[in-house]
Amino acid sequence: MGSNPLSDLVWIVCGCTCIALGFRLFLNGNRLATGGVVGLSTIVESWTGFGAPWVQWCVNIPLLLVGFRVLGPAGGFRGVLGSLLLPLLVLLMAPLKPVTDDLLLASVFGGALYGTGIGLIFWGGGSVGGFTLLAQMAARFLPLKRGAVMLWLDAVVLVLAALEFGTERALWGALGSWATRQVVDAVLAGFTDARAAWIVTDKDDAVRELVLQELDRGATLVPAEGAYTGNRRRLIVTIVSPGELVRLRERIRVIDPDAFVFFTQAGEVLGKGFHSLR
Repeated sequence: MGSNPLSDLVWIVCGCTCIALGFRLFLNGNRLATGGVVGLSTIVESWTGFGAPWVQWCVNIPLLLVGFRVLGPAGGFRGVLGSLLLPLLVLLMAPLKPVTDDLLLASVFGGALYGTGIGLIFWGGGSVGGFTLLAQMAARFLPLKRGAVMLWLDAVVLVLAALEFGTERALWGALGSWATRQVVDAVLAGFTDARAAWIVTDKDDAVRELVLQELDRGATLVPAEGAYTGNRRRLIVTIVSPGELVRLRERIRVIDPDAFVFFTQAGEVLGKGFHSLR
């Protein structure tokens, strides 16, 4: 992320395109506001008739100017690009009509496209300014975390949406906002479904062979000591796919029925057998 200027530019452009498509094909025409400046622009457009992309520019440009003064040009060109390009794409896509008037489909797919776009922009080291920048500035001067500020700002947008479009559409917008956050996390994690296996067993040599030979996965041996018994053992940690998880669990049950095993969702996994570091 953020290492190759050309690829970063491609990520940001693709991300802004995804957000603009989600906005035009699903959200705006169905009067769904999922939060952020993009959601706010739908509300202001309905209130005043002032076009959504112009609202986005009117909010983003002053925030960029104030942000540069307060925070410095930390985001550089990448941050400015996303803030200015997204409203332009929304403007160019104005002729597009919603592909569905089903509010469930519109909120889920619109939120998913929005989340995909945000994730791709983050991959490019950029941002779309707006509330993210406002939250950064608020966190600088107030005893608040940036995530909390973002949550409150999005809540304000949803309340305004309820006042303008009704409670039901505001709730559909909240669903879209949830879908956005889920997809952002998935994009940043590389859509991995890997699991981390943590194994404590007296048969650690046999389990290690199982992981290395049968599953052809790597493993790490961590010295561990039982808090109650004081017994010293080796904790075996490995990363496996969901299919391998089932096989690993069944084989451990045969090798050592008294083993203590737990599995956790792994985030982005980089290295041999998963995504390359190169």
